[in-house]
Amino acid sequence: MVFFLLLVILFYVAPLLILLVLYTFIVGQLMPDSGNVGDSYHARAKKHAITMLLSVVVSFFVCLSPYRILIFYIVVAPAEQITAIDRDTFFAYLNFSRIMFYLHSAIDPILYNLMSSKFRKGFWDLCRMKKYADKERGRSNVTIGARKIDVSEQEENFV
Repeated sequence: MVFFLLLVILFYVAPLLILLVLYTFIVGQLMPDSGNVGDSYHARAKKHAITMLLSVVVSFFVCLSPYRILIFYIVVAPAEQITAIDRDTFFAYLNFSRIMFYLHSAIDPILYNLMSSKFRKGFWDLCRMKKYADKERGRSNVTIGARKIDVSEQEENFV
């Protein structure tokens, strides 16, 4: 029982507290000055960054809570209460909590994609890089310092 409680504290409560403390400091630094009350680009960018940070913390809490609550309940509750739960209900909650647990691994890039045009542009540039590299292979030159290098030569040296 102590082992599972330590796991909950170590892998849920501690990271949540660390996230909250660090992001509180970051938000404190990003908060617009009260004397600088304008709708400038920088003020909007800071508000946007604060929104992204808060969404990361909330997604962490929302995605990992069902699984950690289930583990905590199984460890703390008496065996009679656990066996009294309908089997289908238990497995439905278990599957839901597993899905939420694994979703947490993918949620940050999804959030960044939804909230950041720079992230979207960088992602699409990364996806298109292979297509453009295939088109440009063998006929592009890159200038490095005073020396021109053929891209295909550079790729051969890389491999």
